[in-house]
Amino acid sequence: MLLDDPAPQSYYAQGIKALHDHWAGHAENHRRAAIENLLRQVASMVNLPMPQVVWKDSGSSFFRIAQWEIHASLMSVTTNPETDFKEWLHKVTSPYHELRHADQHRVLLEAYLTKALALPVPFTRGTAVGGHLPSAFQREEYPYPQHIIMMIRTQKQEFQQAWIPQARSWSDSIYGAHSRFRRDTMETLMTKGKEHHYGTYRSLPEEADAFAVQTEVKRRIKSLIRLADEDLQLADLFG
Repeated sequence: MLLDDPAPQSYYAQGIKALHDHWAGHAENHRRAAIENLLRQVASMVNLPMPQVVWKDSGSSFFRIAQWEIHASLMSVTTNPETDFKEWLHKVTSPYHELRHADQHRVLLEAYLTKALALPVPFTRGTAVGGHLPSAFQREEYPYPQHIIMMIRTQKQEFQQAWIPQARSWSDSIYGAHSRFRRDTMETLMTKGKEHHYGTYRSLPEEADAFAVQTEVKRRIKSLIRLADEDLQLADLFG
């Protein structure tokens, strides 16, 4: 099971809905702790090594591969759902989006370790075409923390053949033949802002997948909140 499965998505959505119900009454540190706990629980559900969560005073969140860290935006806990529900929903689901990136890399590492997927061609050739750690990949020293590699090694029997098509597209985008295109897209986005290449960025295979997963979690949260609101309206009407 991965984070695109309904079970972890529903668990996270229910937890965020519960947090939403008492949002104003909770301090920011409580909200941070609640979101971290939800991430920890869903990671455990799918046997994913839990990344460290680092809260940053930034408008965006991201996953750091080499450190196995989620850098989460403090806007995830400061945005008010009463005044800007759409932005709040996006921010509180961004940590799940980043955890999905860790999930993707877990799949990639399992694929490489089990030989279900060949190491990216640019790395096995020992060239710099791919852009990231070619000599390390040539020696099969993967660009992940050693303790994560060891944890994934013990779980490699869980790898499923059905994951290979997605894993191949992620590998090609992040490390393989298309990694230079990805790197250029990310650099343009970071230096020139969202108005440049944002659509291209969202269409990268790993990002398209993570955004699709995040959208489904958003849908589940909205559904839970809408049902609760309808119940309250009925209670007011017939109470």
